[in-house]
Amino acid sequence: MKSRKMPAADLETIIPLLIGVWRRYHKLSGPADVLQTREFRGVVEAVQKLQSGLEIGDALIGEDYFSKPDLLGAYLLYYWVLHYQQGLALINELPSPPGRVLDLASGPGAFAFAALRHGAREVVAIDRNETALKLASEVCGRYGLPLSIRRHSLLKFPYPVEGKFDLIIVGYCLEELFPHKQKDWNQSQ
Repeated sequence: MKSRKMPAADLETIIPLLIGVWRRYHKLSGPADVLQTREFRGVVEAVQKLQSGLEIGDALIGEDYFSKPDLLGAYLLYYWVLHYQQGLALINELPSPPGRVLDLASGPGAFAFAALRHGAREVVAIDRNETALKLASEVCGRYGLPLSIRRHSLLKFPYPVEGKFDLIIVGYCLEELFPHKQKDWNQSQ
């Protein structure tokens, strides 16, 4: 099966865009394409907190860690880029571009952005954190891509969307959807 051509990552455009969104969110000024030393150190410290609470331990699993500005900012400048590139690669494996996409627990929308870059005609991002969704919308909008956002806890039914979707993205949120299973699994190890 011949693979479709994957859209270029376009990080030369996206990184300054993310830095700009990050600066506006934190009400900071500075160069458009690079972090200043103190900013870089703060982001590294927050990335370490995220890694410690999500990857090494489980202290942040089930928590609304995007409500903490330093952690949301760190996600935007570090994990967002990684998840976006993963999304580009994974969505490229589909036989054709998805038309309608639902991104569950979207946060700042890295996977939603990847779907839009692949030509999805409609992407709906759902997350419990309104600020993260607004940042997702801003990133997409500044790049010229439309994103619909809905604030909603994934643990509550029904979801605030209707109709069928060609692709439903559940990226890096299973532990948050089923936190008791994660803790049960950790205790059995």
